[in-house]
Amino acid sequence: MNQITVKKIKVIGTQANTEQFITGSGKLLYNYGATVFPPIDLTTTSVSMICDGSIYQDAKINQVGNISQSGNNISFFLAVSDTGKASIDGFCYCDITFFLETIIPEVIIDSYNETNRDATEACWYQPYLISQSFTGKNALMTKCIFNIYNGGYASHPPGFCRAKLFAHSGTFGVTSTPTGSPLATSDNVDCALIDNIWRNIEFNFPLPYILSEIYYCIVIEYYDGDGSSGKRLYLGQDVTSVPESVGNTAIFIRDAGTWVIGGTHALCFYVKGISL
Repeated sequence: MNQITVKKIKVIGTQANTEQFITGSGKLLYNYGATVFPPIDLTTTSVSMICDGSIYQDAKINQVGNISQSGNNISFFLAVSDTGKASIDGFCYCDITFFLETIIPEVIIDSYNETNRDATEACWYQPYLISQSFTGKNALMTKCIFNIYNGGYASHPPGFCRAKLFAHSGTFGVTSTPTGSPLATSDNVDCALIDNIWRNIEFNFPLPYILSEIYYCIVIEYYDGDGSSGKRLYLGQDVTSVPESVGNTAIFIRDAGTWVIGGTHALCFYVKGISL
């Protein structure tokens, strides 16, 4: 993270008439010759800032509105707070510290687009576990996405669902099944997000996992459905002419305690992360 502080900036803006500031321009041009701003692009840089007027007088400086792009600089508005105590001449000074952090672009590690969907897989009995195999690459996996809806009912399915990453067993795209203990587990996803419209639902992993160029399986877990109307998840899948290179599904049969291959079926999915 790059940190830039400009000192003793005069703020004359009020709540009713805010003052615009642009990095590298006007009052922020050179900071008395001590600071030069680099080009800032909000599509590749995350910017936050702190405005501190306390060291000059008992005043509070408010940032008004969002930081926005202005050429190769950023623009923002400041005002002396109505609740602060401004100096008798109507303006205040503050130090402004900018925190610049490079945004690392997200990449698709593997996927099978929802345009391939021609059928559904209903997740209903407790628990329901369905696996999709995929091809990893040298990347930090941060999330997976599945195409889900509630079957067209007016209500949302109850409870939560989540995703888990497993090692791969079997022949990829033919007899893929998960094996061993979970390598990573997503946050719970509230099924209130799932309604009668197909949506790509994100499962975020709070502890990203470093993948290798080998095969893996993602398992979707749903424990809260009971099979009655409106209490199921429906995952979009392709059940015709799925290439082996896509991977295949497997369903956990609770009574038998085993995984059963879902034929040449594949869920519509994305696995995303950060390239290493």
